[in-house]
Amino acid sequence: MELILFGVYVFFGAMANSFLKHNLLHIQTAYVFSMSNFITEKIILACLLGWITIPVAMIMRIFGVGKSV
Repeated sequence: MELILFGVYVFFGAMANSFLKHNLLHIQTAYVFSMSNFITEKIILACLLGWITIPVAMIMRIFGVGKSV
């Protein structure tokens, strides 16, 4: 059960990190030279920054940031 919750946390952390990169930092392109390094970096950043980026992304989404009008 804990592994499933951790997987959900990593998934939402990665999604929140991507949301903030696209909407806050306006980063649209990523140069990927090694797919395994890219995925590992996304997982590690999701684990380390998810606790702050998930709530921030949720608040930004509630206030309408990132929605196409």
